[in-house]
Amino acid sequence: MVSSSKRSLIYVGTEMMNQKITAIFNGEAFYPTETFNLKPNTKVKLTIETQLIDEEQLQIMADDVDILGEIATINQEFMFSEMDGL
Repeated sequence: MVSSSKRSLIYVGTEMMNQKITAIFNGEAFYPTETFNLKPNTKVKLTIETQLIDEEQLQIMADDVDILGEIATINQEFMFSEMDGL
């Protein structure tokens, strides 16, 4: 039961947990990098905050042929849009 008369939430019979955890997203699901105390099948609300990547990850990305191709395509599109006066 939730009361909203004062614009605050009151949870009756339920303990609310607020905890930040780090997770990795593999394109389909989030996988926590640390353990936490939560019963299986508990519904949660996720807020996504991306983190900066480290130098090793940057180097791997800099050497990735697909990423380099994507950057080249974006640069070409930008140059063509500049020529078109956009």
